[in-house]
Amino acid sequence: MMEVVSSYFQKLRQKTGGNQVKRGKKLCSILLTVCMLLCMLPTVAFASGSDYLKIAMLDSGRKYFSADWVKAFLYEAKADGYTHVMLAVGNDGMRFLLDDMSLTVGGKTYSSNAVASAIRSGNNAYTTASSGEWTESEMDEFFATAKKAGIEIIPLLNSPGHMDAIIDCMETLGMKNVAYNNSKRTISLTNTDAAAFTKALIEKYVKYFASK
Repeated sequence: MMEVVSSYFQKLRQKTGGNQVKRGKKLCSILLTVCMLLCMLPTVAFASGSDYLKIAMLDSGRKYFSADWVKAFLYEAKADGYTHVMLAVGNDGMRFLLDDMSLTVGGKTYSSNAVASAIRSGNNAYTTASSGEWTESEMDEFFATAKKAGIEIIPLLNSPGHMDAIIDCMETLGMKNVAYNNSKRTISLTNTDAAAFTKALIEKYVKYFASK
């Protein structure tokens, strides 16, 4: 950008006198200042209508936050003018366990305890700096708190990437070649067992969140 402006003024100096160049530089300076000020304005300054979303993302997949902390954050986000909180329950780590985690995939059934235990193991394999998972009753409380605070929750469960804990879970449950090209966080979509397991798992969460 600056090279183009410099080249323009060099040509202008050759064709005209110094006064024209000075006036051109002054005008360019004003225009650049206006552009910078516009870029610095918050997006909300250009928004209109009640359908505009102002979203705060809580990346709880990578770091566990206690249930009380999350509920306090919902009120804080509302006080700061946000309309929604995107709650990343699954983003590398997997921080939310349903009461019933049992899955039947390809004719094989995995018990609720086995799946939940494997996900916990996956979270520990992902990071030992932060540990914990929310229960279904705690997630119910999050939605009840959000309603009281006047803010909405957008759940986030990443797939097929950022699935470190779930990949580890599948391997713990005995699946082979789950990851794409030995990735730590992306499943192999050509592995029919891994793809089916992931779809079945996500479907359970979709049903839960749809009820909210």
